Amino acid sequence: MASKMAPALEDREEDSETNKEPSELESESEEALDIPTYLANLPSKADIKEMLQEVTATLKEEIMDIKRDMISLATRTEDIEQNQSKIITNQKTIYTHIQQQDSVIMELQRQTEDQENRSRRNNIRVRGVPETIQTDDIRQALLQIFNSILHRDPTSDIKIERAHRVQKPKAAPLNAPRDILCCLHNFTLKEEILSKAKEVNSISYEESTIKLFQDISRTTLTKRKLLKPLTDILRENNIPYRWGYPFSLNASKDGTMATIRTPMDTPNFIKRLQLPEMDLPGWNPEQGSMPNLTFELQGEWTHTPTPRRPPHTPKTPRNKPRTPFKLQ
Repeated sequence: MASKMAPALEDREEDSETNKEPSELESESEEALDIPTYLANLPSKADIKEMLQEVTATLKEEIMDIKRDMISLATRTEDIEQNQSKIITNQKTIYTHIQQQDSVIMELQRQTEDQENRSRRNNIRVRGVPETIQTDDIRQALLQIFNSILHRDPTSDIKIERAHRVQKPKAAPLNAPRDILCCLHNFTLKEEILSKAKEVNSISYEESTIKLFQDISRTTLTKRKLLKPLTDILRENNIPYRWGYPFSLNASKDGTMATIRTPMDTPNFIKRLQLPEMDLPGWNPEQGSMPNLTFELQGEWTHTPTPRRPPHTPKTPRNKPRTPFKLQ
């Protein structure tokens, strides 16, 4: 039985081999031939070591370039921080000097304004004299007005050094006559005329209402207009006040004195006189003062050392030798 089966198996193997396609036979033979070639072409240990050395050298070179760039950036950053600290120090010094100079300039402006007002101390501004009065007749008209205020003979002599009309204010009505500005020789007489003019209910000349004012500089006049809401409140509360020179507003209430010389004095003035808060357009504590700059966010730079990275701990214990790589 066994002898009969053996030939049968051999016949089947022969049949299977004979049934294979020619291409299959060729591929098997090529694979058998290529395996040794592939093994021969694999890189050796020396080749792999050489490649690793090349990669390591390239990485080292790149890392050194990065380190050099980081050192350069660190140096430049340190220079920037030092320069920034110097700039902040200089800025603080300059700001302090500017504040001092601003105070000096404000005081100089007050003194200049006072000098201008002193140069006008003998002047009287007369408002309401009709334009029909010619230039040559202005002095005679002023004599009649002043003598009537002083209750003296209209022909009494008053020494007037200069008298002329001035430009009309922009806010004045179109048909209003121009003011007359006159300079008296005697300051005491000028003060007497203005004082008695306040006691007279109405002053008229050729059926025109006449008003007299102390001549002051434009700067002082502007300041008084800006403080008009405040002086209105003072009058409503029966608080006496007066204007001072150099420019100031002085008031007293129940023995408490308060003075405004600059816009920065306004809050304390209102507080001392127990007045309500009010809005003074164009006149505020910031006017003529330096902005309150802060340097809280501009502190000096401080050096912060970079924390060192912890040393790398290899997974393989130091006492245990590492197994070298071997090609199979």
